[in-house]
Amino acid sequence: MAEGVKPTLSELEKFEEAPQDVEIDSIDTPESGTFEKKNQFHSFSNGDNVIVCEGELINLQGKIISIDGNTIMVMPKHEELNEALELQASELRKYFAQGDHVKVNLAR
Repeated sequence: MAEGVKPTLSELEKFEEAPQDVEIDSIDTPESGTFEKKNQFHSFSNGDNVIVCEGELINLQGKIISIDGNTIMVMPKHEELNEALELQASELRKYFAQGDHVKVNLAR
């Protein structure tokens, strides 16, 4: 037994569902209720350029046309695909081409 050792929050979370004597109210998690339901686990917006990062359509680029929770409708940028595709947010990453102007918001 190690006395005087203070584990990190991530170490506590690995071994306990609710760590005792640790305030985690300030952490923005889906369980805390501070996430919006529409964008519960992602930060995508309509009009974002995205790339598929997993599944059969990996590396396919497209533009988001609508979002319903974690289900995202994407219009693919491919000459043979002319209809919107329904994808999960976990399958997508934002895509930025060289020279794109990007605004980074550090405040959460």
